[in-house]
Amino acid sequence: MKRAMVRHDSAPRSSRAHLKVNAVQPYSIEIATERFLLWAACRAAQAGSARATRREFIPALRSCGVMEWLKEPANHLSTDSVYDVEFDKWVTKVQRHVRLHARKHVKYGVGAKLVSTYVKGTFLLGTFRGTILEKHVMPPLDSILLKGLGLSHKWQQLTRAQFKRLIVRLRELPGYEAKWELERDWDPGV
Repeated sequence: MKRAMVRHDSAPRSSRAHLKVNAVQPYSIEIATERFLLWAACRAAQAGSARATRREFIPALRSCGVMEWLKEPANHLSTDSVYDVEFDKWVTKVQRHVRLHARKHVKYGVGAKLVSTYVKGTFLLGTFRGTILEKHVMPPLDSILLKGLGLSHKWQQLTRAQFKRLIVRLRELPGYEAKWELERDWDPGV
């Protein structure tokens, strides 16, 4: 069986020369899934901000803690308030990472889109389906969803306080047993 070189470092290619050893392991569905989720989250976040690149967003997402948190089954029993606190930490860490390592400012709404798209992909792949967490994970906010819900916000410009107020408002909307169901009003083909 052929082995593919898999790099887990986040350094740009030009700065990888200083690395003495690269981890070599067989390419797996887990690696393919992680790469796809990272790419999809970056593309979604970049729709609102060309300020950060994929190479700047991926290390920020990898270092914020969301990936490890979602892999822990005990966390799938979390309440919405516990999840919201963790989500806020992840987004804040993404913002800080991009600011420190790329010297770029990313609004909270863009960081939230990055994190929530990763979470959504993980959910759609079945990682925490049928758990308490499924009920209160919010979908990624964008103009299509907000317009479908009759709201007008520029998600790319949302501050932390504005985002939190919007989430409270969305959680109070009637008719959605699980909050991911808000996406029934999201149709990118319209």
